[in-house]
Amino acid sequence: MCSDFYYSPVGQSLGSQKIDVETEVLEKSPASLKSLAKTGFSSVYRTPPDFGVDHLAMDSVVDLRAAISDEIDMVVGVSSYSSNSPSWIYKIGSQLGLKSEARMIHIQDACTGFISSMEIAKDAIESGTAKNVLVILSDTYSHYIHENPVLNMLFSDAASAIIFSKDALPTQFSPKSHAWKVLSSVRSSNYGTQNSLYIEDGNLAMNGAAVYQFARKKIQFLVERSLKDSNASKVDYWFVHQGSLAIVEAAATVLGLDLDELFRASDYGNVVGSSIPFQLFTQERASHSTLGILAFGMGLTSSCMIIEEQITGSS
Repeated sequence: MCSDFYYSPVGQSLGSQKIDVETEVLEKSPASLKSLAKTGFSSVYRTPPDFGVDHLAMDSVVDLRAAISDEIDMVVGVSSYSSNSPSWIYKIGSQLGLKSEARMIHIQDACTGFISSMEIAKDAIESGTAKNVLVILSDTYSHYIHENPVLNMLFSDAASAIIFSKDALPTQFSPKSHAWKVLSSVRSSNYGTQNSLYIEDGNLAMNGAAVYQFARKKIQFLVERSLKDSNASKVDYWFVHQGSLAIVEAAATVLGLDLDELFRASDYGNVVGSSIPFQLFTQERASHSTLGILAFGMGLTSSCMIIEEQITGSS
């Protein structure tokens, strides 16, 4: 297999405050209990008000060894909302002791952020701009939810970190080597629908019905188009953004899979841009397989990728 790049998970983090969703709903908004079944989440995680995306991001990269951090050529930070400039990724660069030549890029993206950042990393590697790209996705949605019982039962504060590299990383950092080749990448957006899901002046607002209808309508198109473009005979593992049980169930219907095969976030909630990485970090896969990645987010925007993966090395 001729790969486009190598994928290496670095780490992941969740907010320090674990919330039992049903207990909180019963205490604060019993009338919202009927909505709980649609989310499918039993627990969500939150951070204190003074614990920003940079702190959560640092928690996800604590295992990044100095020998590797010296080789980072680019950092792509992904978060849905930032009220400060310059971006929090400059703090990360300082705390990790990255070389001064490392390029810093911050993109304001949400649940499709993993695919967006992967495309940036792929382009940088293919153009020779960078050999090792550190991607960090970090969001603290609990800071933007103000007494909204439905949103409080959906979102968790979380961060994840990945390195995309031209060559396989040293085995002491990543014992398993994941070679990735992108077979197809499809994106579709509904411009003018940004008011269905947005953060403004530090407040998160969402029209849940509109977001669900958008995702449901896009799934068929994304799957059919990406499979056609990839020429893949089958997809061995699908990773669907864990927006809610209802959205994953809609994807399961189109893909012809059991819901249990796709819904993996019942105990930690919607972790926004980290949704796909969290699944990739924990899902055991065959040494040679085809992956499908399907995500929906603010914009409203949807993305789908088909990837060929070759895993070598030991645990």
